[in-house]
Amino acid sequence: HVYEMQGRHRDGVKWLTGLAPNWGACNNFAYHTWWHLGLYHLELEQYDAVLDLYDTRFRDVESEDYLDMTNAIAMLWRLGEQGVNVGTRWRELADKSETKTDDHILAFIDAHYGMALAVEKRFDAADVLVASMPEAGVDNTTEAPIYDTIGRPLLGAIIAYEKGDYARAVELLAPVRYDVRRIGGSHAQRDLFQRLLISAALKAGDFRFARALLAERTALNPNGVWGWKRTANALDGLGASDDAVRARAIASSILSDG
Repeated sequence: HVYEMQGRHRDGVKWLTGLAPNWGACNNFAYHTWWHLGLYHLELEQYDAVLDLYDTRFRDVESEDYLDMTNAIAMLWRLGEQGVNVGTRWRELADKSETKTDDHILAFIDAHYGMALAVEKRFDAADVLVASMPEAGVDNTTEAPIYDTIGRPLLGAIIAYEKGDYARAVELLAPVRYDVRRIGGSHAQRDLFQRLLISAALKAGDFRFARALLAERTALNPNGVWGWKRTANALDGLGASDDAVRARAIASSILSDG
């Protein structure tokens, strides 16, 4: 997580690759560690390496464990957003997610299940997931208020995004963007939803808001290629072509370094 948050992706690849021989007797949390290795490769745009890790390490066993599924769903969405063809890999995740629309263990998990359904255009099932959230929200648990205040707008934004209603996705997610941390998961896991918000703002043509979000992002992680490339897109939209060129140059420098 330190390597991820500091943008030290090559250091992370070296460190985890060196430790990987020790994981043979570990439980399924090893899959999550392989997933982190995939995040490093993703940021370096080494997409073949990411897909190989997906198929042979963290999704080679197509389990229904929620951590295994959220690993896979989060990675496929990131890959797709970056223009990578992931083939039919979404199908089995959507099939499994469709059986879990009434589980409501955590809003964090539901958001991922809903994402798999929405990407596969199974909007009826995704709507069932959203509609049944209020029932989870009335239980006397610490998670109950999370469903109502964050879970529903977050999943609504995901569905709107996959329907192509990017302005609606921004409208739903922007007000709760600083509260998404309450659904649980790590910064690395929740970054999925920050990426979705930025991508939605760009696709909606809300370049000023996207630029503001990206300024926050690059200030916290100046070594993030994705952030600089999306910054360039926002600057292009604002007509700041020279600044966009500089942002792309920073991204290229990070990719070529080492």
